[in-house]
Parts: sequence; C-alpha cells; structure tokens
Amino acid sequence: MKALTINGTPTSVPDEIQSIRDLVLHLGKTPSHVVVECGEAVFKGDDVSYVLQDGDTVEVVHFVGGGSDAFLGKRSHPELVEGWMHR
Repeated sequence: MKALTINGTPTSVPDEIQSIRDLVLHLGKTPSHVVVECGEAVFKGDDVSYVLQDGDTVEVVHFVGGGSDAFLGKRSHPELVEGWMHR
C-alpha cells in the first residue's frame, strides 16, 4: 500500500496506483473532468507521466458543469456578471 494525502485526508492506495490517471480512476472520477495538484505541479486527470510516490500530497479538483443563462447575464442581473468578470 502507498500512503497519500488526498484533499487533506490521509489515504492508502494499492501499490498498483502509479500515475495520476490511475489515481483518478481509482477514486471513481472521470479523468477529463479533473485536475490534480501534486506538490507545486498541476496535472490533467489523464496524466501518466508523473509517478506517484509514497507520502505524496495531492489535491483533486473535480469540475462541475451546469449553470444557467441567468448567471451569464442573459436574463437578469447583468451588473452582477459584469462585476464578477472584471475582478
């Protein structure tokens, strides 16, 4: 077993989990819907170039789609969107 810290939680994963892609699939996520930070590097969820090491700390960010035209200012409150876009 390999000891990792995933999103702040100490976690053990099988030694067969070698790459970022392996880890993402092990966690039940879709590789194209996540990015993974490991150390100071950020990887796409389907990355196979980085070999996970015992003791690595990783953050998995899962993208969520959705929203509405209202958020984009097409129906109401365009001033909210304009302020958000110019931060």
